[in-house]
Amino acid sequence: MRKNRVWKKHGIKIVFGTVCVVGLFVSRDDIANNIAMTNRVKAEVSASNDRLSRLERQRADEKREAKIAEQRYEKCLPVVGKVRRRGRHYFVGLKKDQLITDRISGAPLVRGTVVCDAFGVTGVLNEEGRVSAVAFTGNRDLVARRTKRFRRQQYSMPVVGDVSYKNGGSNESR
Repeated sequence: MRKNRVWKKHGIKIVFGTVCVVGLFVSRDDIANNIAMTNRVKAEVSASNDRLSRLERQRADEKREAKIAEQRYEKCLPVVGKVRRRGRHYFVGLKKDQLITDRISGAPLVRGTVVCDAFGVTGVLNEEGRVSAVAFTGNRDLVARRTKRFRRQQYSMPVVGDVSYKNGGSNESR
């Protein structure tokens, strides 16, 4: 009698619960696959967000660096390679820790000298006369204006001694 009363009162709930348990048991592999796929998607979204955050930080750093480089171009000394090609010195690129010397005396330039190249790179010389605190600007007009001032002049620009020339460049100095 008691079973009948429980069945009448809760029969639909018991049948529904049984169907749910059987359904969960049968679809357990699908559920596990869905959970795994959800975790993979979460990981991909997280990696994408991290990548975008790094790119945004990099862009902000580049803007700050460009502003510094543009300010330096107002007073920088453009550098040329030590080796002459076709009787002329050519602008060369700067890189960190390059030794910058006076073309005539060969002595390192003094600490704090701001140097630049024809590609948008600027640097400040450390106590050894080497390039440090490198900054880059992509402002080609500013770079062109600064380097144009020194083309075909008698001004003795500082030189970068450790530059290799490819395509048959001459090795004679000065």
